[in-house]
Amino acid sequence: MQILGLIFLFIFSAIIISLFKNRAVRIILAILFGIFFVMQIMSLYLGGSFIDYRFYLHFNLNSLEMAGGYHKQIFWTILTLIVTPITMYFFAFFTQRAQSVIAQRTQRNKNSALSAKIFAFFARTFKFGILIISLIIIILPQESIYHKLKEIVDVAGYSTHKNSDFEQILKNLEEKSEVPNQKFTLKEDLNAEFGGKNIIILSLESFEKAFIHDANADLAPNLRRLKNEWNFYEMQPQDRSHWTAGSLYTVFTGLPCIFAGHSNDFFAGANQSKIISLGDVLNACNYDTYHLSNNAEFSGTKDILKTFGIKHILDKNFGNKNLRQMAMGGAYDKDIFAKAKEIILRENADNKPFMLWLSTTQLHNPDGVVDDEVTKITGQKSTQLETVAFATDYLINDFLLFLQQNDFFEKYGSLYFS
Repeated sequence: MQILGLIFLFIFSAIIISLFKNRAVRIILAILFGIFFVMQIMSLYLGGSFIDYRFYLHFNLNSLEMAGGYHKQIFWTILTLIVTPITMYFFAFFTQRAQSVIAQRTQRNKNSALSAKIFAFFARTFKFGILIISLIIIILPQESIYHKLKEIVDVAGYSTHKNSDFEQILKNLEEKSEVPNQKFTLKEDLNAEFGGKNIIILSLESFEKAFIHDANADLAPNLRRLKNEWNFYEMQPQDRSHWTAGSLYTVFTGLPCIFAGHSNDFFAGANQSKIISLGDVLNACNYDTYHLSNNAEFSGTKDILKTFGIKHILDKNFGNKNLRQMAMGGAYDKDIFAKAKEIILRENADNKPFMLWLSTTQLHNPDGVVDDEVTKITGQKSTQLETVAFATDYLINDFLLFLQQNDFFEKYGSLYFS
């Protein structure tokens, strides 16, 4: 459907351009439509959807670098920005030219006046029909270009409330709620007790569902086994929360991440939240809370974790200057799992309840990062991405074996994947 959307966007642009006879106007429109068309392609390449709220938040030149080679992506972007407007212009020009040539030849017939009028009518009707079809494809589908752009407009229209308005905002929401007598729990009203379970959450960066489908049975055999043996829910991302910081915000609050701003600036410098969160519940139960990752500075992660009361945020080299670092910086996934094992053993010895959130990194787009220490054990697959996916599956299974050997599941633990 996305390819169809791009095709009809191109056709729509070319038809609009062809409606104008002035060359300067055509050139300007070709450039504007061409830039818009190329930006849509970039959004599909980087995020898998047409330009939406997530693209608006995060697109910059660094996005091209992360997508696989800064200079290569810049080259192809500039080339496409040059070629697309030119193609649109000449497509519109030759369409209009062909219509004129056919009309001239028609006028040479005996019934020239009538034939010319008939041809002109059908030509206009055909062009108008294609224009309407293009608009339908661009506007009506739920994942269409129009609906994605509307996300940005809707969020940009949200007003920013002062801190003093928080209680009034909650009261307004309670009055509008479809649930009778619904009340939002405030922090001062929170009443939570330890339920006897420690919690481990594994957040697997870019580990697609396709890796555990039948067509890729050899890429993640351990996770496929867990999918069949454990509880598996094929969940969809919350609207407007389907990026790193947004999804983290939603996990902690249960709310969609909708803020008027750019990048993750609205999280920068944050140190408290009046909204009750998962962190508040865990802290009320006296949990030790940990977050392990390659780089907690990425995408505003550290600001969110601090705001929602995570006590221990460990990243990069975990204070060990001799720990090996990836080319992109920070620890390899193997060393992140090793640090997690160390924390679990220490917490068990101290008999403290804990929540440990472990976030992997090496499957990051576009091709992942290979860890030679792990691939010595797991071997190579046909592509680098498959190699890293298989290695990640191995590390997860190794971690599960560690938990089983330490009676984590039988005695006091719950494990979640995301």
